Amino acid sequence: MKRKRVVFMTNSLARGGAERVLSRIVPKLKEWYEIYVVLIDGSKIELECPVKIIKLGGAEKKNRVLYLLDQIAAKRKLEKFLKDYQIECLISFLDVPNLINLLARVNCRKIISVRGNVAKNFSGRVKVYLYKKMSHKADVVVSVSDVLRREIIEQWHIESGKVVTIENPYDIVEIHALAEEKMSEAEVDFYATHKVIVAVGRLVREKGYIHLLDSFCQVLTDQKDVGLVIVGEGGERKNLEDRVRQLGIEKNIMFCGMKENPFPYMKKAEIFVLSSISEGFPNVLVEAMCCERPVIACDCMSGPREILYQEFDASAVAKEIEMADYGLLVPDFTTRSNLDIKEKEVLLADAIKLLLADDKLRQHYEAKALERAQFYTFKRCIDKYKDFIG
Repeated sequence: MKRKRVVFMTNSLARGGAERVLSRIVPKLKEWYEIYVVLIDGSKIELECPVKIIKLGGAEKKNRVLYLLDQIAAKRKLEKFLKDYQIECLISFLDVPNLINLLARVNCRKIISVRGNVAKNFSGRVKVYLYKKMSHKADVVVSVSDVLRREIIEQWHIESGKVVTIENPYDIVEIHALAEEKMSEAEVDFYATHKVIVAVGRLVREKGYIHLLDSFCQVLTDQKDVGLVIVGEGGERKNLEDRVRQLGIEKNIMFCGMKENPFPYMKKAEIFVLSSISEGFPNVLVEAMCCERPVIACDCMSGPREILYQEFDASAVAKEIEMADYGLLVPDFTTRSNLDIKEKEVLLADAIKLLLADDKLRQHYEAKALERAQFYTFKRCIDKYKDFIG
C-alpha cells in the first residue's frame, strides 16, 4: 500500500524546544508515512532526524532585506519541491515556516503548529495580523496547550473546530536512562556539597533567571548549603554572572552551559524551578517531572497551570503560592497580578524554602510529578497527528 507523503518544515534542526519535538515525533510517524524534513536554514543541524532533509536556504541573514529575499526564495523552492515530490500534507513548526506554509501555492493538506505566545512587540503584532489574514488557508492549526489554543481562536478570529491541542510527548524510560549518565568531576562535587535547585533553558530574558537569582539569594539567608545550577547558554549569561557577583553568591551558583543531555542535572537535584516570564509549552518542566523532581513553576502564559493541575481555570492568575495537584505555582514576573516584582521574588524564595524544609511534601510532589508526566505519552501525541494528517 502506498504511504502518504508528508513534509515537516521548520527553521532549522538547532537545539530548540520545537526542533527537539519534531526530531522525536518524525521517527515515530515514519512507520506510517513517507516523511521529509524541510529546513529554512540548512546550516543549523544539531539534532538527528532519520529521514531525507531538504535545505531551502543557508545561514540566517542578519540584514532584514536579505532575510526577506531569502524567505521569498525559500517559498518558491518549497513550492517546487512539494509539486515535484507530490507531497500530500505539509506540517510546519514556528512562525516563519507557518507563514511560508500558508503562502505556498500548492494543492496539499496544510497544518501549522504554533509553539508559543506571539510577542507583543511590533514584529509580533505583524505576525498576528498575518495569521489573522491567512489562517483560513490552514486545514488544521495545532496548539501545544489549551491556553494557547483559546488565545489563537480569540486573536485570529478563527473557527474553534480548526484549532486542536497536541501536547508534546516524552519517553520516560529513555529519560531515566539518560539521567544516569555521568557529570563532570566539578559538577559532581557541587552536587555533593549543596542541596541543589536546578533550572534548565536558554539564558534569555524570557526565562526570568535574573529574578531567580534574586530569589535564590533570599533562600541563602536561611540555608547556606543550598546551590543553584543553571543549565543552558545564551546572550544573557554575562548579565547573570554580573548579578551573581553583585549579590556575592558565586560559591553557591554553577552555570553549566548548554548540555546535550540535561537529565542528570535534573535527576540529582532536590527541586526543579521554572522561572519563565513566557512559555508556549515548557518542555523542561515535564522533563523534570519525568525525572521525578518536585517542581516549582511561575504561572506564566501558557503551560505551567494546565500541566500542574488536573483541571484548571484558564483565567486564574497566581497571586500567592499555590499547592497545585502536581507541583507548586507562584506568580510570574509580569503585570498579570497586582504584586510588585520584589513581592514575587519573595514568594518564589518562600516556595523553595517550603519544599526544602518539608521532606514529606517534597516526596509527595516527587510521586505526583511522575504521575503527571505519564499523561504526556508518545502514543497520545502520535495518534493525534495521525488523525489530522489523515
